[in-house]
This record gives sequence, C-alpha cells and structure tokens, in this order.
Amino acid sequence: MLQVRRAVLLTILALIVISLTVFAVLVLHYQPALSAAPGYEAIFVTKPHFWENPIRVWQRVTEQRPCEYQILGWSADNRLYYQATCGTETQVWEYALNRESSQTSLPNALIQNTLSRGNVLDMVRADGVRPREYEPVTRPVLLKSEGYLSPDGRMIAIVTQHLYGPQDIVILSSKN
Repeated sequence: MLQVRRAVLLTILALIVISLTVFAVLVLHYQPALSAAPGYEAIFVTKPHFWENPIRVWQRVTEQRPCEYQILGWSADNRLYYQATCGTETQVWEYALNRESSQTSLPNALIQNTLSRGNVLDMVRADGVRPREYEPVTRPVLLKSEGYLSPDGRMIAIVTQHLYGPQDIVILSSKN
C-alpha cells in the first residue's frame, strides 16, 4: 500500500513538472526590458533560442544576470560587434542583419559613433510598468549604454537590462 501511494505521488509530481515545463516553453516569452517606441522597430540581437527561453524568463523572475554585454562598435559593412561576459568567460560576437550572432575575433577598425542616452530614451518604451505614469522615469534605469550608430546611420544598438535581471542587446531602426 505504501509503495502504491509513493508511486502515485511521484507520478503526480512528474506530471506537474512536465506541465510547468510545457507552459514555460510554449506560453512564456522572454522580452528585453525596453522595446521600440512608436515609429521604431527593434531587432532582438541576444534573443534566446526556443529551449533557452524559459531559462531566461526564470533568470528575469529570480533577478539573475548570467551575462553582461558591452557594445564594441560597428564595422564599415554594418556588422555589430559586442562582448559577452558570462561568468569568467569573455567572448566577442558578431551580428549581421537577418543572421544569428556568431562568435568571432575582433576586427581592427570599428566605428563607435554614439548617440546620447537622452536621445535614445525617446526611441524606447518600458512595457509593463504600472502605474503607467512612471514608465518615462523607468526607462533611464533600464538603458545601460549609449546608442551606437551604424555606419549608414539607420540603426542604433543599445544594451538594456531588466532591473536586477538579464541584459540584452537591441538594435533600433526607424520605420520611415
């Protein structure tokens, strides 16, 4: 009788864990702390893969910061270079539009034209802030870098961070 009860409890526990995992993978979608303001589009450079998504959601909820990002600059052909420090490991990554980031070595000449944080704040929104009137006050806290202008001037790369949680790199561009 005791073995049957233990088996039932373990089965129920397993079903709960499986249900929570399916919910986290299929329903919860991780988003950066800042999104594009009306009139702008955002490209999520450090977007987690399908199975990494629930992990990143969990990191946001539990206020963990697994990686810190630093924008290094743009190459002349509009490729963004950034550094990711995850624990004790530091890697340089390259992002080209419509491609996933790939690990690379740092090129010799990078363009580092910047836009002040004050100007960048007009291009982003902090979704989910309640009460809504505190949203403009929250944006400066969530923006962790200046804006780095692409060589063609059409894109701006920024680092954003959930208050005590994960950081992300986002590229903003005008819809016009």
